[in-house]
Amino acid sequence: MGFLGDFPILLVKIQDVNDMHIIYDVLKAHEFFRTKNIKVDLVILNLETNADEQYVKIEIENAILNEQRVYLKNVNGGIYLINEAEISKEDIDLLNFRSNLKINASLGKIETQLKDIEVDYIKSLSSIGMEKKVLNNMEEEKLEGIYEDLSSLKYYNEYGGFSTDGLEYHIKINKNNKIPTVWSMILANENFGTLVTQNLGGFTWSENSRLNRLTAWANAPITDIPSEIIYLKDIETGKSWSLSENINSQNQDYYLTYGFGYVKLKTLSNNLLQELEIFVPRKDSAKVNMLKIKNTIGNKRKIKLVYYIKPVLRRR
Repeated sequence: MGFLGDFPILLVKIQDVNDMHIIYDVLKAHEFFRTKNIKVDLVILNLETNADEQYVKIEIENAILNEQRVYLKNVNGGIYLINEAEISKEDIDLLNFRSNLKINASLGKIETQLKDIEVDYIKSLSSIGMEKKVLNNMEEEKLEGIYEDLSSLKYYNEYGGFSTDGLEYHIKINKNNKIPTVWSMILANENFGTLVTQNLGGFTWSENSRLNRLTAWANAPITDIPSEIIYLKDIETGKSWSLSENINSQNQDYYLTYGFGYVKLKTLSNNLLQELEIFVPRKDSAKVNMLKIKNTIGNKRKIKLVYYIKPVLRRR
């Protein structure tokens, strides 16, 4: 279809020449993105059925000309005009699948369409972290007893505050006490680094955080989908859980400590006290996760530990 697909794709479908106002709006939006150095491929899919008259195609070409965007046609991060009649059904399916945002000119104002998309998106988030199958049908448990007094922290709010010496920031989260947006911290040396959130989300990179990611970055400030997850499983009971709060279904407290060059997490679940410390060595290209597990009951336990990553593969 003439473009690489390296950038996010804004797909606009149009069939009726009376909907040209949508094309003018997306052309202005595309120019706004460019002024903010946000590279987006604007793909206009012409659905016009009468191939002989080509009224819609002509109007789209005129709109690009009138908005002085001709120099952006068929360039990476630019504007692409595709006629549905000239490509295969497989290519259309691929384009629909790959597009990051789809606008249908026949559905009216873009603002209305975006609001509908937002409503559907919020509904889709309601079940994230609650899918029983992901964690082997583990039942909801009562909040287990781990408690740390955070009220004496400096500048304490309902989420956390600074230690008395000002060298650490402490946060407490659970299902009923979530911070409004992702809290993240960079741990890095000259050649290697990782971003860690309160849900143990983020990603890891080598040499360049944008060009050479080792694990994926969702960049989702609400869902904070992790690409590196520590799973634990009780072999005898079959119960599985994670140290990432946002993908667990059980209710428990998570205490996080952000210090200079490290992040610590402490939680109690399934009668196991779990303490995790994450850091990047000063010289080595490595991310270190030190996990300590303490059994709080007398029974002998057999625990399986799994470290999952979603790697980023690049062509060479």
